[in-house]
Amino acid sequence: MSTKQAYQQKIEAKLETLDAQIVKMQAKAGQANAELNAKYQEQLRLLTERRETARLKLEEFKQSSGAAWETMQSGVESAFTELQKSFDKAAAQFK
Repeated sequence: MSTKQAYQQKIEAKLETLDAQIVKMQAKAGQANAELNAKYQEQLRLLTERRETARLKLEEFKQSSGAAWETMQSGVESAFTELQKSFDKAAAQFK
């Protein structure tokens, strides 16, 4: 397995984990009172936007060839870092 493939699998696993956590958060939002539900929905909207950005960066990364993937790696890392920070912030608010 190439380094690119290993990195791609690592990022895809992170994305799957975050997706599962977002689904759990959506379920909690559905059980919350109206005021808390509105706060959940705002956080979920932000998470969805950042998740889509991360997914697009991952797709660009998958399409890259040669040494270009190494250059794109920082963009993917940045997108996933922002996604993780957003999730952590949202999760902390609703514990």
